[in-house]
Amino acid sequence: RRACELLQQMRREDHGPSPTMLISLLDACVRGGEVDASFEVLRAMGEANVRPSSASFTALVHASTRARRLDAAFEALAAMRRLKVRPAGATFSAVIGACVAADDFAAAMGVLQEMLKSSEVPEPSVFNSLIGLCGKSGEGEYALRIFAYMKQLEVIPNSTTFRA
Repeated sequence: RRACELLQQMRREDHGPSPTMLISLLDACVRGGEVDASFEVLRAMGEANVRPSSASFTALVHASTRARRLDAAFEALAAMRRLKVRPAGATFSAVIGACVAADDFAAAMGVLQEMLKSSEVPEPSVFNSLIGLCGKSGEGEYALRIFAYMKQLEVIPNSTTFRA
């Protein structure tokens, strides 16, 4: 909250925040779990022509997950598309993690498909989470498909894979 107050004060006093200040504010909001404030800083970054990094968005997705805000995780992914920031594998993994935390099987599978289309190969932990979610969602057939896809991508299953 303090970060947004500082940003508003700088605007009122006609002091445009520097790119470094905006990145620091975004980091402070994310670390503090202030998801809405993070998006306000992202908007300010856009106004100042400061391009956030994929890592900044990934951190925002993690904060959204901790806040149980799946909508915000998807909003971050949409903002990346608008700003033409290519999501890294870690970003997709974080969004899938948010879907798993929300028990949203369909959304998780959609993000997996998008991840694979972007040529990012998920880590075994992503597949493990998805297989576990398949079990919770009663989607055993999908769990088998995901396991087969792991093998096709040459992702080596680990002991957690077989317990998921």
